[in-house]
Amino acid sequence: MGKNPKLRDLISRAKEGDEEAIVQLVKRFTPIVKKYTGKIGNGEMYSNLIEWIIKAVKRYQPDTRYFSQNKKRNDIDGKE
Repeated sequence: MGKNPKLRDLISRAKEGDEEAIVQLVKRFTPIVKKYTGKIGNGEMYSNLIEWIIKAVKRYQPDTRYFSQNKKRNDIDGKE
């Protein structure tokens, strides 16, 4: 079994329209969405949260200050 791609790589691919990356992102977030929507028993909320995640991925801007600082730190440390 292959190694899971990093979250930021999946997000980048999803923003470029890669449907498989979107599917993988949804699969990654499904357990936590199910955990919290299951507690209140609301299937519609589950669907809304999955839709929100997809929209959030498309809006995500990796050039935020936090991302840029961590990227620089990882470049210095030799990490990817």
